[in-house]
Amino acid sequence: KGLISVDYSSKNYSSLQFKPANDPLFSNNNQQIDQDLTNAGTLRIGGEYRVSNWSLRAGYRNEQSPYKNKDIMDDLTGYSLGLGYTWGQTTLDISYDRAERDYSQQLFESGLTSSAAINNVQNNIIATIGFNF
Repeated sequence: KGLISVDYSSKNYSSLQFKPANDPLFSNNNQQIDQDLTNAGTLRIGGEYRVSNWSLRAGYRNEQSPYKNKDIMDDLTGYSLGLGYTWGQTTLDISYDRAERDYSQQLFESGLTSSAAINNVQNNIIATIGFNF
């Protein structure tokens, strides 16, 4: 009738390294990475429930920012909803996905160098049709 899934992953962005490390440019980049980046986790939780030929789906995700300073880029939060119908060897799915993240962006190199506070919201509606052969 249904399922629930939980997925967690972790990436240590501070361990990234340009090589050769003794190159002055790469050395500066590696110091910047070590100074600014950290470990970031991603959590995804989803579920599906089937009623006859219909499938109802919902999900949630949270992606932690790889930056130590959350003003540069904050965590991403999102959710999704979906509806599917199966008849014979054919499926039709419609889903809605929303993701939101705050970050700051420096717009100019000189003069007005203040950062702009940006609230990035992405909304997607996707329809797919599938055929099993």
